[in-house]
Amino acid sequence: MKKVIAYCFVAAFLSSTAFANSEWIEKQAKYSQDMILKNTSRPDTAPGFVIAAPSRVSPNYYYHWVRDAALVMKSLELHLPEAQSESILKDYVQLVLHHQSVPTLAGLGEVKFNPNGTSFMGPWGRPQNDGPALRVIALTDLAFRLLDKGEVDYVKTYLYQSALPAYTAIKRDLEYVGHHWIETDFDLWEEVRGHHFYTRMAQRKALLLGATLAERLDDSGAAIFYRFQADQIAEQLERHWNSGKNYIETTLDRSTFEGLDYKYSNLDASVILSALHTNDTGLSFGVQDPRVQATFYALHQTYKEIYSINKGSDEVGIGRYPEDTYYNGNPWFLLTNGFAEYLFELVTHYRYTGQIEVTSINQDFMKKFAKIDQGITIIQKNDANFESAINKLLDQAHAYINKTKRHAGPDGQLDEQFDRNTGFMKSARDLTWSYSSFITMYEAYKASQ
Repeated sequence: MKKVIAYCFVAAFLSSTAFANSEWIEKQAKYSQDMILKNTSRPDTAPGFVIAAPSRVSPNYYYHWVRDAALVMKSLELHLPEAQSESILKDYVQLVLHHQSVPTLAGLGEVKFNPNGTSFMGPWGRPQNDGPALRVIALTDLAFRLLDKGEVDYVKTYLYQSALPAYTAIKRDLEYVGHHWIETDFDLWEEVRGHHFYTRMAQRKALLLGATLAERLDDSGAAIFYRFQADQIAEQLERHWNSGKNYIETTLDRSTFEGLDYKYSNLDASVILSALHTNDTGLSFGVQDPRVQATFYALHQTYKEIYSINKGSDEVGIGRYPEDTYYNGNPWFLLTNGFAEYLFELVTHYRYTGQIEVTSINQDFMKKFAKIDQGITIIQKNDANFESAINKLLDQAHAYINKTKRHAGPDGQLDEQFDRNTGFMKSARDLTWSYSSFITMYEAYKASQ
């Protein structure tokens, strides 16, 4: 009886859009989970190997991308039963140790690996230093979980041992991040060389997690070093805020000799992903930061105008950046899902803190998505406008979900992109990251209810 009452209480705050989506969301989450598992540890790959997509031609994504795989593992940690996710992650640990040891062209900043276990040796934008940081983020959660269960020997053997030179998975990546974050590298879209907001956010998070793990394992000197480097990164992150444009610029110190150089706006949806993938509401540039909200607004408005399938609706498909030319530049499922996830995370944060703050920076965001038009203010939980604003944010989250639903395959298929003019899916089929983005969005959706 209590469950029924609780459900009715929650239902009272859900819009008709949310109710219409709920059954499909559950079905799509199950399909997404199944597709992730289908693309992991395939018979022709090593255990723990995650193919970016089963597509082998036009484009060939049959590789283990370091970034994609780390994000996939994080989604499985959130979503699967503990025993199942732990088994998969332990396979992944062994694969990471192998990849950290084989010859590469970019050290631990290597981009991707072949199904036979060797590193990709063709021309590519490298190094990409978000990968090692994201591996740390995925594996430290496993380390803490195992330590809580008393599996200290496993952690010290495979994940974190203080010895230098490092030979355990997390320690190797932490040392790489700590000593190389100041260098330029290629962005997560593998196109531009410089200092990237997304990469720096991942690096800060990795070093802070690493410091906590190091302290727990009595490696105090390393903990001090990791925290110091994280503080230095935090100072550099502030440089990315452009008050004149009122959004966070994605890349600074761009190379004119390597990579592409036509992203004149410097506006990029990866900024929103960085807030999600690091999930640090207590630090600068978390989901609650007005500067992130202002960037979210700028992106939404931009894509609403430049994509034909978005015009006249707030069901907006989100692309990478306005100047994108890859497959003619289209909305991506993982980004559209990410924008829904962001709003669910924001709602959860507001419900936890009990207040919504409107500033001169996020006024446009609040007016557009929360329907707050009161100038600079703080709305407390006991204010009638608080729940109204929450519901408006949830409505917009479901508008993004509707966009994914509208362009997904009838069985739940999510490719990489959907065409900006026709809406039909294109590029790599069954992109694993598309499915993992739906899983993390789904978990945020449940937490926000």
